[in-house]
Amino acid sequence: MASLVLAITASLPSAAARNLTLRVSNETAPPGGWVQVKVYATPPSSIGSGTIAMDFDPSVFGGITNISVFSATGDALGFAHVNGNHVDAQFSSTSGGIGQVQGLPAFVVSLPVLSGLSAGQKTAVAVSMANVQLNDVYGNAYSTSAVAGTFQVGGGMAVAM
Repeated sequence: MASLVLAITASLPSAAARNLTLRVSNETAPPGGWVQVKVYATPPSSIGSGTIAMDFDPSVFGGITNISVFSATGDALGFAHVNGNHVDAQFSSTSGGIGQVQGLPAFVVSLPVLSGLSAGQKTAVAVSMANVQLNDVYGNAYSTSAVAGTFQVGGGMAVAM
């Protein structure tokens, strides 16, 4: 009796050949106000896990007060180590929902703008590329680059009730 052997092979999608750019938002806020610096995945991508680090100019910003990671499916989780104006964050999403939605930031850092700054003062805001590692849900690493944003002191504060 002859036997038939059927071999089925499956390959997992690979992100190794895919490029991903982290784009930092351009923001404006008044002295003594608050700013949310947003980091977007371009193009929108399915990020399953990652690490990111950022440093903020201490002559412009107070210490970091909040960090958020967003997932299209609401399953983002992680932790961050904050030391004044520096953050190291690790995060994951079992569904790969981080970075999937166009216009929704993957990562947001909130911090105060120092009072007494002159309107028009600018500073670059960038992701520290030495500490970035982004992977798809299968653990394949993205080839990652970053585009810095600019923060400008200006605008006014308004309280609506």
